Amino acid sequence: MMPPRLSLPSPSEVEPIIEDLSPDCAHATLDSVISQAKDFIRSMESLRNAHAKISRLPREVLSTILAMAVEPASYDSEPVPWREHVKITAVCTLWRAITLQTPGFWACIPFQPCKQLPEMIARSRAHPLSVRLHVSPPLALWHQLAPHLPELLNPRRLLDFHLSAEKRIYFSDLTSLTRASLEQFPTVPTPLLRSLKIALNITTTLPIHVLTAPKPSLRHLTLNDVEVDWTALSDSGKIQITSLLSLDLARIRPAIPLPVLYELISSSPDLQSLKILLCLPTDTTSPATHEVSLDSLRSCHLQDPRLDRILGVLQWLKARLLMVIWKIQSAFTYHPNTPFEEADSTRVKSLLSIFGIASDSTLAASLPPYRKLTFIRDPEGPFRMSFTCRHEHQESLSITLSVQAFQTVLTALSLPKLVSLSMGLEDLDASYHVWSYFFRRLPSLQHLRVSSDQAARLFDAALGPTPMISKTLASPFLLQRLALVWIKNTYYQRPKALASSLKIRHAAGLALQQMVIVSCRGFNQKFVEEVEDVVTRFTFDGAFCSNTEDSSDGSETDRGSDSTDDDDDLDDVY
Repeated sequence: MMPPRLSLPSPSEVEPIIEDLSPDCAHATLDSVISQAKDFIRSMESLRNAHAKISRLPREVLSTILAMAVEPASYDSEPVPWREHVKITAVCTLWRAITLQTPGFWACIPFQPCKQLPEMIARSRAHPLSVRLHVSPPLALWHQLAPHLPELLNPRRLLDFHLSAEKRIYFSDLTSLTRASLEQFPTVPTPLLRSLKIALNITTTLPIHVLTAPKPSLRHLTLNDVEVDWTALSDSGKIQITSLLSLDLARIRPAIPLPVLYELISSSPDLQSLKILLCLPTDTTSPATHEVSLDSLRSCHLQDPRLDRILGVLQWLKARLLMVIWKIQSAFTYHPNTPFEEADSTRVKSLLSIFGIASDSTLAASLPPYRKLTFIRDPEGPFRMSFTCRHEHQESLSITLSVQAFQTVLTALSLPKLVSLSMGLEDLDASYHVWSYFFRRLPSLQHLRVSSDQAARLFDAALGPTPMISKTLASPFLLQRLALVWIKNTYYQRPKALASSLKIRHAAGLALQQMVIVSCRGFNQKFVEEVEDVVTRFTFDGAFCSNTEDSSDGSETDRGSDSTDDDDDLDDVY
């Protein structure tokens, strides 16, 4: 139904009125009519807002919606700034009135030293407080925070307490500021506290009561760069922290004792995220630990200079998703060409066995099969190895390799269900014999992607007929299901041998379905012409195509010169 005609005049009605007026009076009259029209529009818009669906909600429902609008997405997300809160209150009179009567709307603001701080605290009233203090210059303002700490750290109201600082702050300046905050942390139970985060860029002494005071609702604990007196902690009572969902410990001095770590993890069966960086227990042989299964774990990251400490934790911690980073402590004195020590080799194999990806692993049958493997050259130098194992839906494994551990990993891995293999190895290389031994353990491999200047012997083993290493091989071709080969950013020194291998595979009925060569040097037009006839789909960008002939004859002697006829000789390789 059309609305009735309202009293606002139309231009045709106004025009006769101003015809006989002087120009100045006509303009004044028109301005008056325009002003009346604008007031009319504003009143209609206000009336429309009053009848909007959200405005017709009960006030308590709208209050809840506005409070949720400024609530952080997670316990670790940054809170909505003060300015954004003010913008919401300026939407309309109704919203302003409701937000001023909603303490929860003001209870999760960054409580930084500013002129609005008393107003923030007052508007939050008795609502639980999410206090996140990020110390940044100018530091003179932070001393104004001291009078408000008792209210901010009220044990009956404290919901979250996060204390962090920018790296550019000097040690002496930061120490005095953080000491006051930590010393005034409640010594009595904090029944509502759900997350506690101390993450500073300097080593800070943590008062014992921060850990021992009861926190029945605590679900997220982060301690970075803190110094803890574990002896005093054991004397004053055990840590009363259970049922955690996330635990993040980094660079704690001294390292956390095994009984404390075991107590934290074993009392948190629903733990979803675990990170322990450079502070794993030095005691790895305690007989008091029993196996702990964390079926809900979604993220796990362990890092330590000594692999035996990582293995010590993994002896009793059973997780389905795990990242391990091992950094060799003597990185500054260790020469890249120094032989890999037997003890290190044994530990690497033990680590692979724990993940169920070693040839002698007893867990392989009980774990989901990996279908994707990625090798990565360590960008920080040849002194680190990391493993990331994902089960669930991704079923992928990535390994960041050091020069020393490379051949050990190749000869120890066993992934019979692996479908896809990616390698970004740069200067990492292995002998033809090791590559052959490695590919024998990948019978299901279909996709091979390589970016390495040391790829010639790899492809000799992957594509060409293999000298009979063992009588158990039914075919001279190791990767009989291989369908796709992708080569990028490589200087290939022996393309003639590669073309020869592809021809032999084609003749044996094992032709590649697709081959892609991108931004590679060393290939010439003759190679392209030969390969086009033996690969179903061949893609070559030709960016660095050479007109010179390949000098290598690709003979069997060249390809297998470092191999032997007995599997037992592999012991000499690693």
